[in-house]
Amino acid sequence: MKKQLKRISVFMFAMTLISVTSCNKEKLSKPNVIEDTKERKIEDNQEIIDNIKPKEYCDDNDYSQLKVLNNKTLEFVSIEYYGSFLKVDENPRVDYLMKYLEKINFSSLKKLNKSLDDKDDDFIFSILDENQIVKIGKWFIKLNFDNSKVYASSANNAYDLLQQEDEQSKDVYVFSFEDEVLEILSNDELLGQKSWFNIHRCSDRKAYHKYNENPYQEIESIGGDFVGVDLRSSYNRYGIYFSLTSVSHVATSIDLNELLFWFYLSDCSRTIRCGNSINHYTYPTNYPSSNVESLGSSEQIHMRTLKYKWYAGFKQLKNYDYKVKIRVDDYLHPDPNQINDYTNNFRDSYSTFVHISDY
Repeated sequence: MKKQLKRISVFMFAMTLISVTSCNKEKLSKPNVIEDTKERKIEDNQEIIDNIKPKEYCDDNDYSQLKVLNNKTLEFVSIEYYGSFLKVDENPRVDYLMKYLEKINFSSLKKLNKSLDDKDDDFIFSILDENQIVKIGKWFIKLNFDNSKVYASSANNAYDLLQQEDEQSKDVYVFSFEDEVLEILSNDELLGQKSWFNIHRCSDRKAYHKYNENPYQEIESIGGDFVGVDLRSSYNRYGIYFSLTSVSHVATSIDLNELLFWFYLSDCSRTIRCGNSINHYTYPTNYPSSNVESLGSSEQIHMRTLKYKWYAGFKQLKNYDYKVKIRVDDYLHPDPNQINDYTNNFRDSYSTFVHISDY
């Protein structure tokens, strides 16, 4: 019992740490072979291991038009340029952007505030400066997380106006987090009318923010090892950024190099407001877009935080049905009866499931 409480306390400490990293090419690397009293060996299953093909991701973002104004505020040259980083497909562009901002030592709100809540998407905190401001195109934009408001101005003294949150100024536009702010700011006629709900004569509803979690669970493994996981999923709304995300914390006595981590999406659907839909989407083996370094170890307990985005964009969703499972598979115990099947390849597997929906 003392040992289990110690494991959980270490895991809970790890959950206070938020750390994201990626590399130019992410691969599922082969594990280090460890010879110990449990005789964990890989040789007998080498054919199966060799058949597991790693995914390769390359950072193909264009950073040439990304600037830092006055050594302080991030500037995207246009709304379209900003949107190019938000595409969600096989390449995790958002995560590469966050890594790039860390590399150039941008003083983001995320960097200054390390106690962010997992209910929030850390991308938005990565692009805001210490005063919660970013410039996109000609617009300086400030997010106030206390009242869920977005302030925008293109005046010569825009930065000062936003710091004051002067709602009476004719040069300051005020929106809510549920508004598609960049769509509105790009339409001069719409700005003049302030008829913001029916963008482009579209009366689609706006999806609500939802959050759900499956708390930390610990499972004993072969030989007395353990893997503990939790999972949190949310639909996030920030006016200039909307996302469907999942976050999982892992604590284990097994070397992280011996484990594979997957996000498994099952029969998911989403519709972009006034846009296209994806229905009955199942993707059995999504390698996490942000594969985080070990957060540390204590008494042979290793910790990692994994993150995945199924949607990221500056347009609201009309609805969504998001079912995701986190899988942690033991690389050294593949199932000899299943060859090259990502979903059934391992005897030792640990998973937890979360569902959020707004239809």
